[in-house]
Amino acid sequence: GKDLGLQVGDVLVSWNGVELSLDNFANTIQSYYDNTVKGDKVTVVVKREVKGKTKEKKLKAKALTVKSAQKHQLQLVENLTPEQKRVRERWLKP
Repeated sequence: GKDLGLQVGDVLVSWNGVELSLDNFANTIQSYYDNTVKGDKVTVVVKREVKGKTKEKKLKAKALTVKSAQKHQLQLVENLTPEQKRVRERWLKP
């Protein structure tokens, strides 16, 4: 993340040319982990707020092998999009 240039608040749009959605996110990232080796090129497009405006930014780096202390992190978002609200409702329903 850091070498790639990811910043807090970035919203992932695409990963190595694959547009990300709720339906394909897990499979896309798993495929990346399964098929990428150290040194492969990684290209990620994010939406980033810059001076009050949201812009898309392309980030590039080479794949690295890293040790992660955290597997997953959840963060409360105050102003949910309709898609985020739908996902939250699915998670909360028994």
